[in-house]
Parts: sequence; structure tokens; C-alpha cells
Amino acid sequence: MPKTDARARFSLSGPRFLALEAFAGTGNLDRHLTWFASFDEAGEEDGSRVVVATLHAAEDDASATVTIAGSLFWGGGAAEPKTRKKLAQVIRESYALATMYDMARTQVQALLAIAQLEMDLPLEPPLAEVHEFSERPDSAHPEEPQDDRGSDVVRPA
Repeated sequence: MPKTDARARFSLSGPRFLALEAFAGTGNLDRHLTWFASFDEAGEEDGSRVVVATLHAAEDDASATVTIAGSLFWGGGAAEPKTRKKLAQVIRESYALATMYDMARTQVQALLAIAQLEMDLPLEPPLAEVHEFSERPDSAHPEEPQDDRGSDVVRPA
């Protein structure tokens, strides 16, 4: 039996845009692109977990921010990672998160087009900063290192 590609272990369901913003500037914005996502614990009924991701892009005279959410379902043949750090890494490298980036990227371009602005964004998603939702700092697992938000963060290398 062929081995499942680790990037295909999550399936994306029901993506929805939560927030869309675009701004026309004065021509002095530094060019930058940020892509980050947060995930919650798996649901008890179907094992899905909500992921909320935000793409922010700016250059010269324009900036845009798009936030998208969707449900991820584990279906990778192997057991789902046990640690949050490994789970964040698998989500970061998944085709599901890449699909969310592609949807957000095209929305950024559409938003800017309304203002007759253009911005070239990479077709391939940048490595995302991924962490677990954390409502309370004391909800973290003590055996895993923490950042100042009380959750593990996987940042691009």
C-alpha cells in the first residue's frame, strides 16, 4: 500500500471568509507578506478542528488583510500527531492550509482591484506561523515549551 503524503493528511471543509480589508496608501509602505493560522482541539463528534488563518500583504501604496476559517478533518492513515507542536507543523505543511492561502491570496487581489491597485503575491504559500487557540494560559500542557501567549508556536525557519 502506498504511503500517504503527509501534506494530504488533512481535508478542508466549509472554508468561509471572516474579514476582508484593503487600504490605499501614500506610496511609502514596506513590502511584506505574513501568513499565520490558529487551530483548536478536535471536536468530540466528528474529530474536526477549526482553523482560522490570516493573510496580510502590503507594498508601496496598498495593503490588504484577509481572514479565512475552515474545518480540518484528519484522514491520513497514520495516527494524528500527539503533541501540539507536531500537529502545528503538520497543519503548516498541509495542502488544506495551502488551499486556504490560495483562497485568501485571490481575495486580496480582488479587493485591491476594486481600488485599481495590483500586488503580485506568490502562488506558493509562505511558511505560516501556526499555533493552537489559547483562551487561558493555564490550559497549556506543562510538558511542552510555551511562548508568551500560552500556546506552542511553530514559526517558519
